[in-house]
Amino acid sequence: SAITDPNLQKGLTDLKRFYLDKVTDSETLKMVLEDYPEEREAGRALLKVLGKQPHHLQESAMMELLINKFNLPREKLVTVETPKPIFKDTYRVALIMPFLAATLDPSPVVKRNQFVLDIYDGVKLATDSLRKQGINLEILAYDNERSPDLTKKICSQEELKTADVIIGPLFPEEAKPVLEFSQTNQVNALINPASNTIEFAPHPYSFLFQPSHETLGVRSAEWVAQHVRRKNCLVYYGETVKDSVVAFAFIKKAIELGVKVVYAEEVRKENSASILTNLVSATEHDEWKNPLQFKLRKDSLGSIFVASDNELIYSKVVNGVETRGDSITVIGQESWLTDTSIDYSKFERTRVNLAAPNYRVVNSPAYVEFRKKFIQKHGLLPGEYATLGYEVTMMLGQFFSKYGAHFLELMPPGEIQPGHLGTGYLPLPARDNGLIPFISFKKGAIVTSGLE
Repeated sequence: SAITDPNLQKGLTDLKRFYLDKVTDSETLKMVLEDYPEEREAGRALLKVLGKQPHHLQESAMMELLINKFNLPREKLVTVETPKPIFKDTYRVALIMPFLAATLDPSPVVKRNQFVLDIYDGVKLATDSLRKQGINLEILAYDNERSPDLTKKICSQEELKTADVIIGPLFPEEAKPVLEFSQTNQVNALINPASNTIEFAPHPYSFLFQPSHETLGVRSAEWVAQHVRRKNCLVYYGETVKDSVVAFAFIKKAIELGVKVVYAEEVRKENSASILTNLVSATEHDEWKNPLQFKLRKDSLGSIFVASDNELIYSKVVNGVETRGDSITVIGQESWLTDTSIDYSKFERTRVNLAAPNYRVVNSPAYVEFRKKFIQKHGLLPGEYATLGYEVTMMLGQFFSKYGAHFLELMPPGEIQPGHLGTGYLPLPARDNGLIPFISFKKGAIVTSGLE
């Protein structure tokens, strides 16, 4: 029962504060507030925990609610306030990558680490472009030779503490010492610009340039909810952890948005035939034995989401939808475009839409200028990784120019940062990119559709 004696209230408040101050998990304190919404000491303890988070991760709306509802002293409980931007004449970008300089030769033959060299070429070209805009970057290149031990030695160098951002070392084996260095010294780290792996962004000074696998699933579900009329959906995914994460994030969000996931299946090589069995098992034929109706009735399904870049899976889905000839929309991944075994016209006929975070408008003035400069410098067209290196560096230059050295803390969450060659960057609380265009084919040309 409630204690009402005013003589005991101060001691009771002190007791509550003593124990609630020991709770450092914000979710636990939120649960306490859900059960006891008028408990001021629970609100105070929650504000104190939220106020210790880095500014760019703070739940500002929740904090303001607590301050106003319980009349709490901001200056005493919020210990991390908005940092002031630090602008510099020159920003230092450290590249820790397996350049394998000792084994390189000047011959034009493709090197085994060619993608690393291509990223570096893109970074250097962007640095030149930014300099003409008055944004100066100094590139510090470290060759870690794909060695965890050498990576640790690089992280022990005092010079690295002067970096404003680290790009690399690309691979999980070498990422740990860089992430530890980044957190200890509060240096922003982008482990791999091409990666969707959220494990590369475990703390407030690390981030992804790409959307995480979970974000890909969530955004795909949002796209289906907005663009597909029939709200019945099938989901196919492969055996990899990545596929499972994308698929289950899609399913969870789709259900939240009112999309009915009527069937979901993990596809392995031995059961892959079930895709065609589900889609094209006919129950009626015409006089020439052409299917008229299927076990899965025509136009009973709005969409199929394929959470995989495995050609065995998505080719069967696309072929099955083409055989049916109905109005199913297929949602897949931009990596499908690298598969030369499927003609793009088939993607158009089957209404395939692809989540394409790396889509570039190749006839845009910015891309035409980039391609021209790259050809002038290197004598060949820029590839995927050179383009990525260029775009990442141009975006970093933009971040430095607008928000200074601590851009990751100062970028407003949920505010789109325009891209140079691509769509741009939308910072999410998980420190990945929430901006994903979806592409499809119409009359042989790529068209885009986004989220409202």
